[in-house]
Amino acid sequence: MDSQFATERNRIKSVFNLASFIYPIIELSLIPYYRKTLERLNLPVNLNVLDFATGTGILAAEFYNRGHSVGGIDFSPRLLKRAKRKYPQIMFDEIDLFDLDLSDVEKADIVSLGYLLHGLSPDLRKVILQKAADLTTEYVIIFDHSNHMNWLTKFIEFLEGSHYKEFIVSDKNKMFGNAGLKIIDEFNVDDFGYCWLCVKK
Repeated sequence: MDSQFATERNRIKSVFNLASFIYPIIELSLIPYYRKTLERLNLPVNLNVLDFATGTGILAAEFYNRGHSVGGIDFSPRLLKRAKRKYPQIMFDEIDLFDLDLSDVEKADIVSLGYLLHGLSPDLRKVILQKAADLTTEYVIIFDHSNHMNWLTKFIEFLEGSHYKEFIVSDKNKMFGNAGLKIIDEFNVDDFGYCWLCVKK
């Protein structure tokens, strides 16, 4: 593995474990928007969902509440501990997405990514999107920041030292297309967030 790639990956892991204390606050702001977005998408029920970087499990739980079979994976034991405590009906596994072998998990009808991509370098982002494309049979649903930030987002970006600005101005059709994905719907989730519904090309 390229040393720069490995360094960036280790930085992300450290930051997410360090910042886990603030996620209960983030949950309160994201849950209603996840719920509203899934209502708008109105996908068929009884689909299998794999939630990448599931964190505390709030997006996975919203899929579950709409009648889907859901599993979540994340590399942060602190966040997963909270997810397992809050949502014991959902299967959560501690898996590093960057090390994920496609044979380690079953393909899913939906792969979801909630506010993950903006914190990754372009190279790491490409790896994750490609794995999402490889593991879905139907849809990839991506939630992330739009071009506005509230005070909480600014604080999180300060902690993460993320690639937020580069992500915001990037060409999403090109970014997702390079992973074999096509955007079929996109819309604002709120003043600060956005949703892209993708299918495989």
